[in-house]
Amino acid sequence: MITVADTDILSMFGKAKSISILKLVFKELYIPIAVYEEIFKLRT
Repeated sequence: MITVADTDILSMFGKAKSISILKLVFKELYIPIAVYEEIFKLRT
């Protein structure tokens, strides 16, 4: 099963320094281009 991540879940796990947990839970995690761009825009 492929899971699609949105900005909210990625930013929350990122703030908690727990992105590695997502790798354990989901075999595949798809991050849409718009979500990727939004995450990196928030970092600047």
